[in-house]
Amino acid sequence: MKNLLLSSLLALLTTSCMTDDPETIVVAADEDDGASITSPDDKRDAVSELHVLDVALPFDEVADESFRVFTSRRAFHDTYGFTGTLDVDFRYQWVFVYQAGSQPTGGYIAGILDITRRNDRIRFHTQLATPGNGCITTQAESRPYVVVAFRKPTRPHAARLSVLHRELVNDCELPEPASCAATLCATQTYCDESTGTAQCLPLECPPPGTVIDCKLPLTPERAPRCNPSFQQWVGGHCPDVTFAL
Repeated sequence: MKNLLLSSLLALLTTSCMTDDPETIVVAADEDDGASITSPDDKRDAVSELHVLDVALPFDEVADESFRVFTSRRAFHDTYGFTGTLDVDFRYQWVFVYQAGSQPTGGYIAGILDITRRNDRIRFHTQLATPGNGCITTQAESRPYVVVAFRKPTRPHAARLSVLHRELVNDCELPEPASCAATLCATQTYCDESTGTAQCLPLECPPPGTVIDCKLPLTPERAPRCNPSFQQWVGGHCPDVTFAL
C-alpha cells in the first residue's frame, strides 16, 4: 500500500541563483500555495523532451540537498568530477539534478515528476519517496539523486526557474496474517483467528450458569468464545456453562 503524505518541504525564495560558475544555476523552491502539483495553465514537456539520465555520481559529491541546473557539459563535469559519458546535446538541452542529501538508511528514492512551463517560467516538480511501515531497507547511509535532461528554454537569459517539492511515504505490504496452525500459544491460552489473524486468548471460565450464544451468524465480539478449542476446554473445566448452537 502506498500512503501519500504531501507536503512542501521548503519555503525559500522563488528565484534562481547564479553560482560562481554562470553555467551552474541553483534553483530555489516555491512556497506551498495549496495548489495541485501542476497548474492547469502550465504546459508540460513532451515525453521526448524529458528523460532520466543513467549517471553514477561520486558519493562524496551528493551529500547535501540541492536543486541545480547545468547549461554546459563543462559545468556538470567540474561540479561532480564526472568523467563518464553524458548523453546530452547542450545546444538543445539543459540538465537538472535533484540531490536528496544524506539519508539514514536505504529505501529513499529521489524523483522528478514533471517539468512545466508558462511563458519564461520553468518549474521542476520533484519528489522524495521515503520508506514507511513494513519496509525492509539496508541500514547503510544513502544519498539518492536523479539527473534529467530537458528542453533548453527558447529565451535562456529570461528563464525563471523554480522547484515544487513533495514527499511521498511508501507503506510496504505487510506480511500475511499468521494462522493458528503456525502459532504456538502459551499454557492456559488458546488460539483464535476469527478476526482474520491469529491471537492467543486466555482460557478463563465464565460465571456458572452462563449461556454462550453461538448461533450463526457470529459477531466479532462473540466469535472467540465460540471457538471449538474454547468450547472443548470449557466443557471439561467449567461447570454449569453451556453453548447455544
